[in-house]
Amino acid sequence: MNIGWVWLAATAIALTGCSQDRSGFRGDIRPFLDLEPAGNAEASNPYRTGKVLIVDRKLRAVDETQRWVPDGMRALRPEEVQTLISLKCYETEVGQYERLTRRPQSQMPPGPVASEHSCDLVLIDFPGRTLIGSATLTRPARFVISRGSSGAAGRPNEEIVRFVAFLPVRESKPAQ
Repeated sequence: MNIGWVWLAATAIALTGCSQDRSGFRGDIRPFLDLEPAGNAEASNPYRTGKVLIVDRKLRAVDETQRWVPDGMRALRPEEVQTLISLKCYETEVGQYERLTRRPQSQMPPGPVASEHSCDLVLIDFPGRTLIGSATLTRPARFVISRGSSGAAGRPNEEIVRFVAFLPVRESKPAQ
């Protein structure tokens, strides 16, 4: 009886797609991880050439934002990738919060560190292996934090997805 329930639970999990990678991308991402693009980017006018794959250079995996890219733009297999977006995220300390109290600040322990989170995006025309754009997206530190929370701004996931969703589409350049 217990084996039946275990099998049923395992089947339900498999059918609902509860896996570590929920981006929808199925295939080998190794060809996309160490790609060095040729040429100079048009930093002021980034664009995409077709379906997008977002990879995290630090984690060497499909980035978590890939699953939120709109359906018609998101590459699901390696052969669909037209635009590769390689990103590297980092956190920067920008200050320190003061505690609000009636006691003088000199008698209080220091407040939490305020930090902003940034991601550098490099856009690569995958078939042509050429650099087609770059951008840095930042989520600034919050002005006020509540008791018990950190001063970290959090990763700019929404900003990344919005950036990708509004990229203009251009024709892919031939491979060199």
